[in-house]
Amino acid sequence: MQRSKTVQEYILNSQSRQDILMVLRDLLKSTELSETIKWGAPCYTVNGKNVIGLGVFKEHVAIWFFQGHC
Repeated sequence: MQRSKTVQEYILNSQSRQDILMVLRDLLKSTELSETIKWGAPCYTVNGKNVIGLGVFKEHVAIWFFQGHC
């Protein structure tokens, strides 16, 4: 997958699981989290600190939580 500049572009460029990514994105955008791209994948932050990352693979979507304090 090519490097994306926005989360919307990341989702549109995904070969699979676009529906799951859209649901997760809508859920995360309904919170105080800010959306950005880091390391070529969607990352959600609070006060400039990484909180949640998303990634899409051939057969699954990954969501991970960064360790740290907000």
